[in-house]
Amino acid sequence: MALGDRKRLILKAVVDNYIKNAEPIGSKTLSEQLGIKLSPATLRNEMSELESLGFLEQPHTSAGRVPSNKGYRMYVDELMEVDTPSKSERERMDKLLLSRLREFDRLIGEAASLVGLLSSYAAYGGTLRIEGAKLKHFDMILLDGNSCMLVALFSANEVRNAMEQRPHGCDDSVMHRLCDAVNARFAGSGLEGVTAVAAFEIARESGAPAEFCAIVVDFLRESAASLVRRDLMVDGAAKMLSLPDFREPERAHRLLEALSNRSASDMLPAPEESGRVKIIIGSENLAEELRDSSVVTASYDLGEGLRGVIGVVGPTRMDYAKVAARLGYFMHALEQHNEKTNGSDE
Repeated sequence: MALGDRKRLILKAVVDNYIKNAEPIGSKTLSEQLGIKLSPATLRNEMSELESLGFLEQPHTSAGRVPSNKGYRMYVDELMEVDTPSKSERERMDKLLLSRLREFDRLIGEAASLVGLLSSYAAYGGTLRIEGAKLKHFDMILLDGNSCMLVALFSANEVRNAMEQRPHGCDDSVMHRLCDAVNARFAGSGLEGVTAVAAFEIARESGAPAEFCAIVVDFLRESAASLVRRDLMVDGAAKMLSLPDFREPERAHRLLEALSNRSASDMLPAPEESGRVKIIIGSENLAEELRDSSVVTASYDLGEGLRGVIGVVGPTRMDYAKVAARLGYFMHALEQHNEKTNGSDE
């Protein structure tokens, strides 16, 4: 059902007030505080209808109304005014971009902390692999007569290495043939389907011991798998305790425990499309631990199957316009800085 102009005006006023004060608002207070030229009785009837339509809720019988998840969704999609970061905020984000542009993991993590600080909510950031990692090159560095370092360079220039004992009786020529065999077979491809059979085939081609070839194949497979996993850093979760929305100990504990857990990155959402700011409100979150919270997140395509992700976690009454504007600005600025840098390298 489409809302009329008056109901839209009232719903926007209720949401704006609740974001600011975290207190239910009644018709009389709404009329006095916000200067809406409607009588308290008219406002009361309109708010009652908005409640029956599912846009508002009444926490207690004698209390005023607060927005529901449905009300927040209407607000975000149709009523929210566009916000822009202040000059000082833009300068801080630009300075961070210029100083950390090439260090994407650290950049995104620090940017999440900055956005969280600017918004007073918890924030997360990091990288997300949107396609399987591909091996660029494999090599072995011979350290001494007894040991060597396995080195794998993957797409997006990610490197994994491991120390191993050099096989007995395996001279330099055999080690070089092993590297050639691995690169001929796997370079430019993903390693998800690599099986133990590949180790025997590489051993046959190179003359290296089958046991050592199995170690190499396991190293490559496990390294590729580690790059597929999300690597997100959560910052400022403890700040949520100062918000009135999380005064209830059980509710606060449930969220803080979830954000502090190593598996937090598995439940924190990311947009399907780069450059898009996505807002997930309350029960729209798939993770049970986030059902009492909202998440605003944005991402940027870093190339070669990687995506930088920044998100903010806060109460459902969070200032969506402010958070979305800062995330959107940062991602747009990151894209422009990256284009300039890549252009200067050509």
